Amino acid sequence: MPSASYAGGMRVERAIGNVTFSRMIAFLLFVLVTVGLSWPLLSRLDTALAGVSHDVYINPWADWWTKKAFTEGLDFYHTSFLFYPQGVSLVFHSFSHVTTAVSLLLSPWLGQFPAYNLAILVAYPLAAYAMYLLAYYLTGSRPSAFVAGLVYAFQPYHIFESAHPVLLTTQWIPLFALAVIRTVRGAAKQRVSEVLLGGLWFLLTALSSWHLMIMLSAWAVLYVAHGAVFERRDWAGNGVRRLILLALTACLLVGPFLWPIAQEYIATDEPYVAVSLSQGRGNDLLSFLVPNTRHPVLGPLGERVNDRLGLVEYRPGYLGYVALGLAILGAATAWRETRFWVLSGLLFLVLSLGLYVQWGGASLHSFMLPWAAPVVRLLRHPFRLNVLLFFSLAVVSAFGCRRLLRAIPPSRPALRRAVPFVLSLIILFEYLVWPFPYTEPVYSPFFDELAREEGDFAVAHIPMGRRQEKFYLYYQTIHGKRITGGVVSRMPEQAYAFIDANPVLGALRGNAPPWWGVGVGEAFGALASQGIRYVIVQRDLMDAGQLENWHRWVGCFPPPVYSDASLSAYSTAMPVPWDTRQAESRRQADVQLGDDIHLESYQLSSSTVTAGDVLYLTLFWTAGGPIDTDYHVFVHVTDGQGALVAQHDSGPAYGALPTYQWSAGDMITDEHSLFIDPGFRTGHYVLSVGMYDYATMTRLTAVGPDGEEFADGVVVLQSIEVADQ
Repeated sequence: MPSASYAGGMRVERAIGNVTFSRMIAFLLFVLVTVGLSWPLLSRLDTALAGVSHDVYINPWADWWTKKAFTEGLDFYHTSFLFYPQGVSLVFHSFSHVTTAVSLLLSPWLGQFPAYNLAILVAYPLAAYAMYLLAYYLTGSRPSAFVAGLVYAFQPYHIFESAHPVLLTTQWIPLFALAVIRTVRGAAKQRVSEVLLGGLWFLLTALSSWHLMIMLSAWAVLYVAHGAVFERRDWAGNGVRRLILLALTACLLVGPFLWPIAQEYIATDEPYVAVSLSQGRGNDLLSFLVPNTRHPVLGPLGERVNDRLGLVEYRPGYLGYVALGLAILGAATAWRETRFWVLSGLLFLVLSLGLYVQWGGASLHSFMLPWAAPVVRLLRHPFRLNVLLFFSLAVVSAFGCRRLLRAIPPSRPALRRAVPFVLSLIILFEYLVWPFPYTEPVYSPFFDELAREEGDFAVAHIPMGRRQEKFYLYYQTIHGKRITGGVVSRMPEQAYAFIDANPVLGALRGNAPPWWGVGVGEAFGALASQGIRYVIVQRDLMDAGQLENWHRWVGCFPPPVYSDASLSAYSTAMPVPWDTRQAESRRQADVQLGDDIHLESYQLSSSTVTAGDVLYLTLFWTAGGPIDTDYHVFVHVTDGQGALVAQHDSGPAYGALPTYQWSAGDMITDEHSLFIDPGFRTGHYVLSVGMYDYATMTRLTAVGPDGEEFADGVVVLQSIEVADQ
């Protein structure tokens, strides 16, 4: 017969084996849930990126820059590949180094997009499993721990944050919390290992996101403070010393990575890490109770409410009625064990509300919440504290599930197994985000051509703005060239110094006409001398107003060297529109429009223009008196049958010299341009002009030098010839 010690050892081994097997099953189930919920992204791994947000385009850039900086020996925290030529600091940029590391390790075998997507998706089963370990330690119930894992990892806010690795990678938080709890409660042998593990989990959190590191630090302070007041008797001997050692370990591990941030903050005269309070967005109280908009069944029911809440469409705070009910049950039946989690969850809920307490999109008071400012300064958007809110909710819901299971008699094992299964299904249904949010990036073939061009040079993108610049970062991963703009998480104003100093780029940044007081050729020459080879106008990223302005301004630029449905690219080495010294001689017009406007003469760049080129026209007006009406100029090109084939409408001088500012005796030089489409047939066309009241769309009468009135106010200037390319 085996000895008692041998039998005891066998029991221990079987127990360990059972625990290991249970953990493996739990993790595999979390993986299966992730696979099921991430469809159809899994079928588009090589063409799509996880998440729906403009911020999605920044994430591949982080991978690209990390690889480039380390393989080429560049300064990781400062780059001139953005905001060229002066560059910009990346110290305060939101990198998720852990996600990037996983993505870069997988990309040689899987490719860029599949590697990135898997680095995102793996966060879900890991977060669920980490919560499973914590909840099991606290409750001793594996089914309850599994339910807690679902609440923590698959709630809508976490799914929607798939666009933001810095807010998605929450899998280390429960592990750090478990290490802290075991440090003060566990056996002496365990506490030494937990100190080291706690430091590791804190480091991984910090390298995943500085935002999450700040949140986790706040959680740790709250836990220690609560424990010192209410649970000091439960702490094992030397618990305080172990906590101090854990804190020192975490600081030593994170310190080298925090040092550049501290240096930048100290060295900067005007620190820019803090953001404006106006940028902060908080949770609406109603958002905690309204299902997410992407829910295939419940989403349409709350669509009107979500429309009123605005931000909740993208950052849902829905708690889930089952999870909330379990949490209430857990708090009511295990208050001593759940007290910290309930109080901390309520605190994070309040802090996540932002500047004002809102219900249904309306503020319930006029004063700003006193704690809102520091939260916004550090985290930008207070709703990001949903991470810690759901952290607390998941733990407390585990206690509620345990209480339900304990209420079932042991004689009914089938019911004990069915309850957590049914709860899990209902929770997943409540939280369902379907289809999984993803974005399929597209870009112009021009960027592939740009990548093949030799030389180290830069390009300037138009339009500018925080939203558009995110696309330009993604495009940079395609072409690899430097760009004059860009976006970083904390933007120093001096980053735009070079752009603002260039007359064209500076004016276009403000969406204003770029050529007053300086020739475009001069401005382009300045760009070329700085190594900026192209100005790329991304028309598909312009809003209606920007696009309208661009159509008025395009004539002041040289012909594009490349153009497609999304963009036009202009070479800074190309000659600018036209030089009056090379244009045709000025021709007399002597036409009276209305009572106080006289068209004295005009000048054409050439009477012969090539299809695909630009025709430039200068009109010379004289004001006979003060004008109080906003008149616009139209330039028409008609074919032999009188059909309109091209036109250009704008205020005089592209809107810079409106007629209501003219005074008697003013002489106005008014430039216009017409793009001659490459599809134009060769042959003779007629060029004509006129004016109309912009408010009423009524044309001014036009009378020629012989006293005859032009039909419909259309002043025929001359014939032009369009030649083949």
